[in-house]
Amino acid sequence: MKAVDVMTSENLQTLHKDLPLRIAGEIMEWQSIRHVPVVDDEGRVVGLVTHRDLLRLAASGSQGAPVREVMTPVRITFGPETPLKVVIETMITNKWGCVLIADAERRLLGIITEADFLRIVYGML
Repeated sequence: MKAVDVMTSENLQTLHKDLPLRIAGEIMEWQSIRHVPVVDDEGRVVGLVTHRDLLRLAASGSQGAPVREVMTPVRITFGPETPLKVVIETMITNKWGCVLIADAERRLLGIITEADFLRIVYGML
């Protein structure tokens, strides 16, 4: 199996790096998701905002801050043809809850989360 076989690619929610952080929380609540990729003006992946990021900042009142100030920079993306075993090993080793799938220009194609693997296992039962 490859990343493309598992990734979610439809209705992907993204944030622009200059949007206020509160919008990230609204999107996560509205879509019932825990990870939102951050893109630049050209649509290239530059970061990730997670539910955990929002919880950490909730007490500080920084929800008006731009996303770029609180996002986790994304240095590694995977191509759609990456073997799923490589994706899983990376997620386990780094304790990541998701990985982003992008093309050669780092434009977002999809996302793979822990929930995607749970759906696979559930389907096998």
